[in-house]
Amino acid sequence: MKLSTYGFLILGILFGIGFITSLFKDGVQELFFFVVHIWVYRIYKLIFSFLFIYAYFRIRAKERKV
Repeated sequence: MKLSTYGFLILGILFGIGFITSLFKDGVQELFFFVVHIWVYRIYKLIFSFLFIYAYFRIRAKERKV
């Protein structure tokens, strides 16, 4: 299944919002059914947000070249 260009942008924004809201939580968070430290959860959210937004800009640049 191919994600649309805007799908990557939307996912990046959603993960970014998840990262920002995690800044106001403290303690532990559940990630894939495991309890993890809050900073591990925040790094996970931040990395995925960056990757999705980066993928969006790469695809957009490739589409503009053609």
